[in-house]
Amino acid sequence: MKFTLFSKLFFFIALIVLILPASELFLLEGVLNDGDLEAYLFSLLFFLCILFVILRTRFLQIDKIIMSQGDIIKPIHLLLIVSFSFSLFLFFVLGEAKSLEQQLIFSMKYRNGFYKGTGIYTYLILNVMPAILTLVIIKQKKLNLAIYISILLVILATFIVGQRVYIFSIIFVGFIRMFYLFSNKKVLFALMIIISFLFTYKIYLDKEVSDKKFSDKVIMLLARTNYRSLLESNDFSMDLNIYKGAFMPLSLYYNYSMSDFKKSFMGYNKRDKIYLGLPKLSTYSGVALTFGIIVYNTLGYLSLVLIVPYSLCMFYCFSRVCYSRNVFRSSLYLAVFISMLGFLIEDIHFMNKVFSLIPIYCATYFILYKKNISNE
Repeated sequence: MKFTLFSKLFFFIALIVLILPASELFLLEGVLNDGDLEAYLFSLLFFLCILFVILRTRFLQIDKIIMSQGDIIKPIHLLLIVSFSFSLFLFFVLGEAKSLEQQLIFSMKYRNGFYKGTGIYTYLILNVMPAILTLVIIKQKKLNLAIYISILLVILATFIVGQRVYIFSIIFVGFIRMFYLFSNKKVLFALMIIISFLFTYKIYLDKEVSDKKFSDKVIMLLARTNYRSLLESNDFSMDLNIYKGAFMPLSLYYNYSMSDFKKSFMGYNKRDKIYLGLPKLSTYSGVALTFGIIVYNTLGYLSLVLIVPYSLCMFYCFSRVCYSRNVFRSSLYLAVFISMLGFLIEDIHFMNKVFSLIPIYCATYFILYKKNISNE
C-alpha cells in the first residue's frame, strides 16, 4: 500500500498523540489508577478512527508541497541574523556560566523562570530563528550551508537552556519535509537519530532518569507529560471563567497569567493523585496541558469528539501552507498550524504562540528574497 504525504502525516501525528499517554500504562509505581487514563485512551482512539474515515473520503487531501527551487531568503541575510542572535545569546550565557557544572545549574534556573526579562539576549535565537528556519524548511527545496549552520546553532542554544520546545516546529516540519522528499528508510533512520538525541537530552538534564535502567528510561521519556496525574473527568463542574488566563488577548485584559490558569485548572484534580504522580511539583507553570487533557477534564471523555473538527481545521491550515505559492501567505498559515499542533501534542501555551509567530513572519516578509514561487 502506497502512503500519500497526507497519510504519513496523519499516522505520524496520531501515533504521537496515542503513544505518549499509552506509555503510561506501564507506569504502575507511585500512581493512583482511577480509570481516567484508560477511558481517555479508548475515547481518543475511537475519535481518531472517525477522523481517519472522514479523511479517507478525500474530504481533505495533501499530495504535494509547492517548494521554491531557489533561495527564499538570501544566505547572507540568514547568516547575519543567526550570527548576531547567537553571539548575543552566547554573551549572556558566558556571563552566567563559565564551566560545565555552572552550565547545568544555568539550564535548571532558565527552565524554572529564573532569568525572566532576558529576552533581549535570547529571543532572536530561540524564537525568531526557529520560526524563519521552519518556513525555509517547508518552502525551499534545496537547503544551503547557511541553513544547516543556522539549524545547528539553534539546536545548540536550545541544548544550553535545556528546553527542546524551541525546536518543536523545526523537528516536526523537518519530518514533514522528509515524508515528502525522502524514502521511508531514510525517514526511519532520521527518526532514530532524533529519538536518540531526545533520549540523551533527557538524561543530560535529569540525573534521576540517568540512574534508571534502559527500559525505565524509555518509559520515563515517553511518559514525561504524566497523563495519569493530570486526567480528571470533572463532569461539567469546572468553572469556565478560569480560561480567561489561558488565551491571549483575554489574559492580558484580565491580568490573569497562564500560571494562574494552570493552578486553577489543576485545583479540580484530586490532591493525592497529583502528589503521587508529581511529587516534585513546585509550580504549575511547568505542567503540560494538551488539547486532549483540557477537553477531557472540562467536558468528559465524550468531548474528545472535538478532536475531529480541531484536527480538520489544523490539517486545512497545513494544506494552505503546502499549496500556496505566496511565501508570506504560507507563513501565516504555518503560524496557525504550528500553534494548533503544539497544543494538540505539547501544551496549551502553544495556542498563544500564534501571536508571536505572526509578527515574526510579518517582519520576515521584508527579508524574503522570493515572495512568490513560480511554476518551477
